[in-house]
Amino acid sequence: MAMKSTSVPAEAVTSAKSDKQFEADADWRLHKHADYQRVYKNSRKQFSVRIAYFVAPQAAELIAMRAGNGARVGITAGRVLGKAVDRNRIKRRMRAAICAHFSLLPAGLDIVLHPKRSVLEAPWAELDGEMKRVFTQIRKAATQKSALKKNADDPPSRVISDIASAPEQPI
Repeated sequence: MAMKSTSVPAEAVTSAKSDKQFEADADWRLHKHADYQRVYKNSRKQFSVRIAYFVAPQAAELIAMRAGNGARVGITAGRVLGKAVDRNRIKRRMRAAICAHFSLLPAGLDIVLHPKRSVLEAPWAELDGEMKRVFTQIRKAATQKSALKKNADDPPSRVISDIASAPEQPI
């Protein structure tokens, strides 16, 4: 039985291998079950074509403990995705795509990715592009939330004074 070659192309592998320094410098992966559970509890499931994902802000005590407080990403690959060989291949492809676009993620977020089985057969360019789109959407949503929070943090007295100092409109 001939297997279809669906692994990561050579150019992606060489860039991923050069990213070993990236992996050693910053531990960007979620490790603890409690971290996964916190992300599930504090977020909603979002979807893209080949990936479902959850995004939550990191716990305040975690940010205080970690020096870099960069984003952390976790990957889940349950038995529904296939046998161990297939699940491992899916996780390798996902890690390579994450490393390629990790710089798009804002600091202070925890992300859990649930790949679909189609990640196994997807052309590398499509998977890479989809990861870039997902990370860009996450960044955009985080930027919008921080802007809303910044406006909400304005003291009411300042808002009232801004309204009071506005010129009167003729009726």
